[in-house]
Amino acid sequence: MGAPLPPTPNMLRTRIDWFCGGDQKAISNVHWAYSGGPPAAIDAVAIGNHLMGLLTAQVAPLQDVDTGANTVITTDMASLAGAAGTSTAAPYGGSRAGGILPASTCVLINKKIARRYRGGKPRTYLPAGTSTDLVFSKLWNSALTDAVLAAWEEIVAGMLGFTSGTCVVGGEVSISYFDGFTNVPYGIPTKYRRTPIVRGSIGAQPIIPPDPIVSYSVREVVASQRRRNKDA
Repeated sequence: MGAPLPPTPNMLRTRIDWFCGGDQKAISNVHWAYSGGPPAAIDAVAIGNHLMGLLTAQVAPLQDVDTGANTVITTDMASLAGAAGTSTAAPYGGSRAGGILPASTCVLINKKIARRYRGGKPRTYLPAGTSTDLVFSKLWNSALTDAVLAAWEEIVAGMLGFTSGTCVVGGEVSISYFDGFTNVPYGIPTKYRRTPIVRGSIGAQPIIPPDPIVSYSVREVVASQRRRNKDA
């Protein structure tokens, strides 16, 4: 197991645990700013339940009957001992008509931040869409991409200002935990593995504040989470 990620003040991580057919290991991590006091465990549960309600209302109509969300796990990332809680809301399954696509198939939501940077951009791979949403084998139709964009923006708006205890959820953010990489030798003959350098560690750049997400777009090209193919 790698070293723990550095604490980030006033930030929550919500981990959405999806099911895609027989695959129970698909997840999406979404990060949110918060103000007020840090959440207690009961507040983390309430935040997860609220997000599950938004997903049920906004995302379930975009997912096939074999896809949905099991739980949301909310964690306070302000310290290594920040409170965490798992939603108690019931899991849901999708309701979209059409043929079921492979478990690796996703809709890609790209997220823009104001800061200039080098590296991968923040994104969410959303398990959504059916065969009737395809224009060709590799393209989603605009009806689906428009619906996904509208749904995600509704989720963000629905999270903004949600309050439990003294914790007030803010907007979605992106956090940069890593700064470049180092080549770590292994094996005989010697090979090298590119290992990310955690910000704040010796020789790395300092930890930076989370970047607010300023806009969203949905890619028309069908995306894939290939690492799920082995479990499909």
